[in-house]
Amino acid sequence: MRIVPIVLVLGLALGFVLPPPVTGQAIGPGVVLSGLDTDGDGRISKAEYIAYRDQEFARFDRNGDGVLGPVDFPRASSYQRALGTLDERISAADRNGDGQLSREELHNAPTIAFDKADTSKNGYLSPSEIDNMRSTIFGIR
Repeated sequence: MRIVPIVLVLGLALGFVLPPPVTGQAIGPGVVLSGLDTDGDGRISKAEYIAYRDQEFARFDRNGDGVLGPVDFPRASSYQRALGTLDERISAADRNGDGQLSREELHNAPTIAFDKADTSKNGYLSPSEIDNMRSTIFGIR
């Protein structure tokens, strides 16, 4: 079940949408919260989101070269993206202009998608905001 939080965090991290790991798989807020809610308060803070994104860098780096780039997301271009193309999302956080994201660049990447999912604008994602995000990303409720 860890793939679910990773896919959602990666979608939030880079602002593009990947398909659900298994067609029809239930992806509820509880599954997402269990992987990211480290303080157990029932919601995800921006700090928890960034910490999880940092922790999962190696898993995002599919080819193991120490940076994230288009080669790490081969299917990303074939899916609808709410916040721009993969290249645009990488460029938004790519401080040295090499077309890839280092661990530090990902850590400091804009949290545009997190901010968009945080409809209450309180700096946290509640279970209902996660459910709305899940619906937007995967088109399911």
